[in-house]
Amino acid sequence: MRWMRRRTLWWPEWPAVLGGFATLAVLFRLSAPFAYDILAPTDEEAGADWTVVEGWIPDYAVSGLVRRLALSTAPVLTTGGPLERGAYLAGYGTYAELARATLAAAGVATDRVAAVPAPLARRDRTFASAVALRRHFQAIGVASGTVVLVTQDVHARRSRALFRRALGPAFKVQARPYPSPIYGRGDWWRSSEGVRAVVGEWLAWLHTLVAPPSARIEEAAGQPGP
Repeated sequence: MRWMRRRTLWWPEWPAVLGGFATLAVLFRLSAPFAYDILAPTDEEAGADWTVVEGWIPDYAVSGLVRRLALSTAPVLTTGGPLERGAYLAGYGTYAELARATLAAAGVATDRVAAVPAPLARRDRTFASAVALRRHFQAIGVASGTVVLVTQDVHARRSRALFRRALGPAFKVQARPYPSPIYGRGDWWRSSEGVRAVVGEWLAWLHTLVAPPSARIEEAAGQPGP
């Protein structure tokens, strides 16, 4: 019995290696903006019944959001689960409550904004926020409508998909992402923040497609899935 066999291995020379890396670099440079665009869709807004703000949006988006809200009369709902840090200093326990206070401090009328906190979730936190929003709509007797979902750049596609899944076909969910001042579609790969955001969201979105949110979140919410 023979345990070893001699084989011939073809190995590229350095010109071929350099040419391969150069080709990959060109392909990456051409496709990188589209990788951003896929994750950050902006839907045409038409007659929004509700503006839903993901509570963890950064401060740089607040001024633009306040200007948009001034052009609309739609009620505003803020979503989000427990704060990961800062609750002792901020005086608010959830991202939903913190976002409501932030909008009020920025000039939005307090009677126009309502917080819709989500329970603690070890995974699928965005979906847990969407389920909490569905429960809120059920509690106030809203069965359908158009929702403009305000979120952060590359998180938009995943958030939109999860809110659509939670709210069901009776609701039309439109994404309104706010871009980061640190990176954009044309240079996200040049900063560590951009690489973490884009690559991380691609992985998270693919994970959502492969492993949809757990039914345990639906059960914890006390309502059947849509």
